Amino acid sequence: MSNRVRNRKPTHPGKIFKEEILDQIGISITEASKRLSVTRKALSEVLNEKSALSPEMAIKWGIATNTNPDTWFNIQKKLTLSKH
Repeated sequence: MSNRVRNRKPTHPGKIFKEEILDQIGISITEASKRLSVTRKALSEVLNEKSALSPEMAIKWGIATNTNPDTWFNIQKKLTLSKH
């Protein structure tokens, strides 16, 4: 495995959720925040990589997408650990 692949910074879960979920189904941040029962600001900050994904938000994303919340939170955990 090359150093470039091993040393690649993990992708922020907000970027993945925005590009792979919201953009694909054509839903706005405002509409998504309503559906997730979170503030638009809280969701926007995660999607724009200004805040970390909280366990609570990971649970909401998991329920909304029928995926395992642990998957979302593990993405955040890898990103957080890569900074140390």
